[in-house]
This record gives sequence, structure tokens and C-alpha cells, in this order.
Amino acid sequence: MIRRSFIFLDGIGEMTERHLWQMGINDWEDYIGEDQIPRVSRERKSVHDLVLRKAIANIECRNDAFFGSLLPCRHHWRLFERFRDSAVYLDIETTGNFNGNRTTVVGAYDGNEFNVLIRGKDLSKESIEELVDGKKMLVTFYGRGFDVPVLEHEFGVRLPQVHYDLCFAGKMIGYHGGLKRIECQLGIERAEDAVGLSGLDAVYLWNDYERHGNEDALHRLISYNREDVVNLEHIADIFYAELERQHLSF
Repeated sequence: MIRRSFIFLDGIGEMTERHLWQMGINDWEDYIGEDQIPRVSRERKSVHDLVLRKAIANIECRNDAFFGSLLPCRHHWRLFERFRDSAVYLDIETTGNFNGNRTTVVGAYDGNEFNVLIRGKDLSKESIEELVDGKKMLVTFYGRGFDVPVLEHEFGVRLPQVHYDLCFAGKMIGYHGGLKRIECQLGIERAEDAVGLSGLDAVYLWNDYERHGNEDALHRLISYNREDVVNLEHIADIFYAELERQHLSF
């Protein structure tokens, strides 16, 4: 999908992009190969061609930083197919305090392995950045509004610039509500020890562990977080396929 994208070009919006597809201009090479584009001046076309040549070079060398700054955030989903083999699915749990909210657990999944960092044990700026080291795409559910700002504020971490946020991507195709509601709509089931738990329960489980040393509560919290994180991959697949289908239906 990314090679069919033109919305990062000056003066090209989604309607104009769709018109380009309807004209048979299906990728960057097609655009560059046209002598003229309707309603695009020769001067602007020259600038567009330069940007597209840079995009071709950077997608070939998988330069995520280039596209993280070039592509509007709401369209980062278009990079999923290209960077999914280097994606990290991430979710955090916190103390839930209005003042002084602290991160308690950070869970990350790379498509093969789930890793978790726990406050008071191994949670730090360095350990978080190690989890995402070398990753080219961050996948979250409402991470743009919560997880990322919390981690950046509390730890000053550097996270992947390309961010596929499933909360906002889902709204583009008609999915509203929280993660658990969307899982139910998609028929995604949770592990037995995480069924019925909510974000508020995650706060209670952490308090039980921190105040009373209840290791069972911590294990259940980690299981809850694991389900949050691992299920993101399945949802990302479904949303990407539907977003691509809807965008290319004309």
C-alpha cells in the first residue's frame, strides 16, 4: 500500500490520490513516468518527482525514520506490510493515579516472543529501549494518546517513529470502543485467566502485588498484559486488510 500512496505530496489529498488510481497511476514509478498530471503544474510535478525518488530509495533501504516524518500519523498503517517483520506490539499498565501516574508493567511482542518489564525489577529507560531496539514500527491500541506520552514523560524513551495505532485506524473503518469490545466483535478470545479483566482490575492487581507481595496477582497482571499485546498482531492484520480494501475500492 505504501508504494501506492501519494498523500504525502504537496497538494495531494485522499480524493486526488483516488483520482490518480482511477487514472491507472498505481505507484510511484507510474507517477514519475507521466509527463503531466491533471491539475498539477509542471513545477509542482518536478518537486513531486524528486520526493517520490527519495521515497523509492528510502523504502528500498527500509528507512523508517524517513516515512515516520513524511507520512501523516493517521496513515502510518500504510507501512504495515513493509515493516511488519520488524514491528513491536506494545502495551503498558499503570498505577492509575490522576496525579503521579506511574508505569507498572511494559509488555512487548515481536510476533514470536513476548517480553515484560516490571516496576521495581527490570523496568527502566534502558530496558524499554532495548525492547524496541532495531524495530521499525510501533503497534499499539491508543498508544498515541496514552502509552507513548506516559513512557516519554516518565522515562524519556525513544520509540519507533512509525506508529500504527489500532484505535484510530479502527475508527476509519467503523470500529469504535475499547480493545476488549473490538476483540469481541472480531471473535478474538482471551486466555482463561485474563477473561473479564479490565484496566481497573490491572490497577487492583498491581496494588495487591506491591502492598502485599501477592505474586499470584502479579502473574495474573502479566497474563492480562500479554493478551493485550499479543492480540494486537491479529487486529493489525485485520484492520490493514480492510483499510487497504476500502481505500482501493473504486
